[in-house]
Order: sequence, then C-alpha cells, then structure tokens
Amino acid sequence: MKAVVLALLLLPFVAIAQTHPAPKIPAVGRTLAAFVPTRYDTLPGGRATGDLNHDGRPDVALVLSPKAESLDDYDDETMPGRVLLILFGTAQGYKLVAQANRVMLSKHGGGQYGDPFAGLSIRTRCANGEPLWW
Repeated sequence: MKAVVLALLLLPFVAIAQTHPAPKIPAVGRTLAAFVPTRYDTLPGGRATGDLNHDGRPDVALVLSPKAESLDDYDDETMPGRVLLILFGTAQGYKLVAQANRVMLSKHGGGQYGDPFAGLSIRTRCANGEPLWW
C-alpha cells in the first residue's frame, strides 16, 4: 500500500522526454545537398566556407534546421533540433567529419528575444556560431 501511495505521489513529477534520433547524414557526398536530409533545410545564414584543415580545398560548416521548426506549434521538447555539420572538401566532393545534434539552439531558444542564431563563420581554422546578443 505504501508503494502505491508513493508511486501516486511521485507520478506528477515524472517526465518522459520524447527524443528524436539524430538524422542520418551520409559520410561522403558530391554536393552539399547530399548532406541535407529530406525533413531538413539549411538555416538562412547557416553556411560558412573556409579552409579548416589547410589542404587548399574549401571546407564547409552547415547548420540544418528541421522543416517543422517553421510551424507555429513547433515544440522544442518533442521535435528534432538543429544540426551542425562540419564537412571537409575532397577531390570527389565533401566528407563529413563532425555532426553535433545538441549544440545549436532552436528558434524558440531565445525566448522573447526570438531566434538566437545570427550566423556562422569560419575564421582561422575554427567554425564559429554567432549567437544573437541582446
């Protein structure tokens, strides 16, 4: 009986997080479009080009946002998030070297100030996400 009462008391405090699996990104591709899954778009200002590994080929950093993010009822807790990709240029196209699924805040992450993402750049072998500072 004590266990049932305890369970009923704690039940309101239990939260079940609905996490979405990370999008499957191919390891190599001939074009940048090959790295954008069907339910994602490249975020405006979410593409930067530079030479990250000093091999003379252009490398690219991309921020992908789920297409559902533009919906009014988008919920950060239950929908997939933004994805940061680092791609090294090769003779055949591009190679995925890093994928970060929890680094970029969603458009609602800035609260009343709006979308915190202000752009992406590559400077001195480093990809920089530029948050909007209030």
